[in-house]
Formats: sequence, structure tokens, C-alpha cells
Amino acid sequence: MRTEPTDAETAGAHSPLIFLGAGAVSEALVAGLLAAGADPTAIYVTNRADDGRLEHFRRRFGVHAGRDTAAFPAGLVVLAVKPADAAEALREHKTLFTR
Repeated sequence: MRTEPTDAETAGAHSPLIFLGAGAVSEALVAGLLAAGADPTAIYVTNRADDGRLEHFRRRFGVHAGRDTAAFPAGLVVLAVKPADAAEALREHKTLFTR
């Protein structure tokens, strides 16, 4: 019985994670990832307008949080916004998908 993950299974394990949205869903996911041992310096969070939420993520979790997604590295993007805001969020951050 195999117990160690394969290289293919861990290939993205250390890639940056970029959360579009800084609400309750992102907060729960970030908290769970960090509790499981994820590196907070590899997590990036952005939102449309709430600076207080971004500051909350920086202080509580020690992750990168801001609106300048052009400064974020390429990585796995997690769309964590309300369904009605999804298309706009994808358009607004389309450069994250073209790197």
C-alpha cells in the first residue's frame, strides 16, 4: 500500500494560492490551509474594496493581502466571491490567468 504522495500529487503543493475575495469563504479556507501546515507567505488575498478585510487577513494570518494583483506571483487562483460578482472579478483580474 502506497503512503507517500507522488510527484504529480504534490506538484502544486508549494505554488502560491491567490484568493479573489476576502469574505467568510476565503477566511475559512485560509484558516484550514494554515492549520494543515500551509506557508502563509505563499497565500495572497484580494478583494474589491474593503481595506479592513485585507488588513484582517494580514494581521490574523500573516498572508499577503492587497489589491495590486499585478504584483502577485503566478499561482493557483481561488474564486471566492458571490456568484453575482464572479464574472466581474474574473475580468478585473484577468492578468492572473495570462502569465
